[in-house]
Amino acid sequence: LDFYWLLLPLLPGDATRWAVGTVYTAAAATAFFCAWITAAVDPRDPSVAAAAPPPLPATNRLARCCEPLALWPSPIGEDTCRCYLCQVHVFASSKHCRFCDKCVLRFDHHCKWLNTCVGAKNYGYFLAVIASTCVFTTIQLALSIYVVVELAVPDRRRSAVAARARRHAVGRERGVDAVLTLVCAYAALLVPLVVLIGQLALFHAMLVRRGLTTYEYILGEQRVDERPPAPPKTICEP
Repeated sequence: LDFYWLLLPLLPGDATRWAVGTVYTAAAATAFFCAWITAAVDPRDPSVAAAAPPPLPATNRLARCCEPLALWPSPIGEDTCRCYLCQVHVFASSKHCRFCDKCVLRFDHHCKWLNTCVGAKNYGYFLAVIASTCVFTTIQLALSIYVVVELAVPDRRRSAVAARARRHAVGRERGVDAVLTLVCAYAALLVPLVVLIGQLALFHAMLVRRGLTTYEYILGEQRVDERPPAPPKTICEP
């Protein structure tokens, strides 16, 4: 709502506002929708799901639509291992999550923000959440910087952005400087958020390129740290 109330009305031109607003709304809607699907899909290993008692039918229509996304073939002829907590044979890539208390197919990590495990069944939707969130937060930061430049530089105080700032609800009561202060504070809050989300997006892009999960990457880093140091090289003098 802050984007629609503060930043979007300051942009000059109806076509610009419609274009930016449409892209921002699409990215934000994609982020929230994919986040809902990520949390709604059951990431359990198919053997665990088959051995569990049948769940109660979903009452939410969207939840019922997500049920086919959790279907997965059983590990017949695949590398398996036995989980002594679930008491079934599961895929070798599955891991028992201590938070969810179930084996998750190709376990990536447990997302506390979405309160669910991320695995093979919902990892694609999780990536869509990261990508779309990166898009709409970057739009917010870019527009904030643009507005700050338009309002802070004296030579631009007669621009269309400055004119719209004077007609803004805050500008009419407290002047353009109040709008500038508000946008600066908004941008300052966005900078660490965009940096963190960008780092997360780059990290998962690296994982996808290497064909790894977050859990496998962490295990690999731990093995490197635990590797004994190489013996010192000796120089043999004649």
